[in-house]
Amino acid sequence: MKLSALLIATVTTILFSREVTHAFEDGAFRMGLSYYSQNVNGKLTRSVDGSASTMGTTSYSLFVKYDWLFLTEWFLSPQISYSPLSRKSAGDSAETTMLQLNLPIGTDLYRSTDLVLDWQTGLGVVYYSLKGAGGVETLSNGTGSSQFARPSRSISVQNFVYQIGTALSYSASRFGVDIVFEGLLSSGKRSESLMLSYAYRL
Repeated sequence: MKLSALLIATVTTILFSREVTHAFEDGAFRMGLSYYSQNVNGKLTRSVDGSASTMGTTSYSLFVKYDWLFLTEWFLSPQISYSPLSRKSAGDSAETTMLQLNLPIGTDLYRSTDLVLDWQTGLGVVYYSLKGAGGVETLSNGTGSSQFARPSRSISVQNFVYQIGTALSYSASRFGVDIVFEGLLSSGKRSESLMLSYAYRL
């Protein structure tokens, strides 16, 4: 089956399935995909010339989340995400993978017959694993060019994050938009990232 036909069949199944819609459901697991745009405020760049992208640097992650009812109509929804495809840095000098654990709480904002709008917020931690490519790279030194060594070792970095977002649920599908803050209390190191996600209730 061609990819386009498979995609159409998947979307059709999702849109016309008639399962009861729940934004949160006690004991429910969801699996999904997310698009993570880091530093949407343009503080970082992966370009050799130093120009910053409006949408920041991007990663694509797989995630699993679980809903646990701990107060009336309030849920704790731990979520773990992992980027299986590493992100290359400027000049392909290193590769970065990301593992993120979030512990948001959430509740419904609006409910109709088929649609539910919810919001969630909470703390989490993100782990970055950076692996240097090694070798040498030729760069401009102002008057000509020189060869510079590229690191080959691997390092890990962790940051605490704060997440706030909303999502629209239809049947077993959930479409989310979140803002993730790293270094929230630091005026110089604070960054904002955008996360778009799709999850399916198992």
